[in-house]
Amino acid sequence: MMHFNPRALRNASEHYRYWSTEEELRLFSLAKDHSAVECASLLGRTLKSVKQAALVRGVSFQKNPRKAFTESDDNYIRRYVGVLTTQEIASKLGRTRNSIKHRIRRLGLSKTFIPKVHVIYDEHDVELCRQLHESGLTIAEISRKMEISPQMVSLYISYRARIGYVPEYIYNIDELR
Repeated sequence: MMHFNPRALRNASEHYRYWSTEEELRLFSLAKDHSAVECASLLGRTLKSVKQAALVRGVSFQKNPRKAFTESDDNYIRRYVGVLTTQEIASKLGRTRNSIKHRIRRLGLSKTFIPKVHVIYDEHDVELCRQLHESGLTIAEISRKMEISPQMVSLYISYRARIGYVPEYIYNIDELR
């Protein structure tokens, strides 16, 4: 037969004392300027009791509690996440680098910083490179004619392959169906 332990219930404890409304209000006001240890001694409660009461009531003992990210903060992060470093974003928003890194992760963004040091060519030049390659010119010939590095010409030519483009002269699509 099992025996019931009356002390197992918190309310059945002989030493448990409920928090009065005055004590709760005093806890709210004391927590702004004091630590949990100081609040416990001023309220005449144990440290564990004060911490538990603060947790249940949403009271923080942090001197600089975290401030929530606003919609404008999120928009700024989305706009500059690949453009600026996390440190630059953090200093602009007045936050720590770690908080920005965690927010980027929570927003599902990539924090890869790509400096804009390379030359970006006009879309017309890119299309012309593709057409010249399709007409049979080599990458080296296109590079000399367009005055673009061979590496860039190669990237521009392989662009269609990356998006799933299959030239008709290699495969007959009707045969594959």
